[in-house]
Amino acid sequence: MAQKSLFKKFMGLFWKQTSKPNGNNLSAREAINLQNAYIASGCIADTPITPPYSEILRQLESPAPEIYSAAIYYLQKIALNEPQQRNNILQDLNNYLAKKNKISPQNKELLLQAIAEIRKFVGN
Repeated sequence: MAQKSLFKKFMGLFWKQTSKPNGNNLSAREAINLQNAYIASGCIADTPITPPYSEILRQLESPAPEIYSAAIYYLQKIALNEPQQRNNILQDLNNYLAKKNKISPQNKELLLQAIAEIRKFVGN
């Protein structure tokens, strides 16, 4: 049986081989065409976009005061350090305050302080 030379093996890593014995070899152009077809099919638009801080928002539902205060702290830090997320976080905190009837006075005070602090930076 004839063996491939080392040079041909090395070059096969970079260029498309003409034979596809196992069907797993794609050229760069074929990969780009597949990716463009996937994007054009609209499958990407169907996936919901969740904000990076959504896990922290869920922690506001925790009954433990330590977790609640940590969630408020981190949401405030994200809002102050990420201007593109600031308005969304402010809106989410206001929505949380509006929909929750039973918030302890301490938790409500933390939330109102965080909202006030974020509002200072909203116009910037």
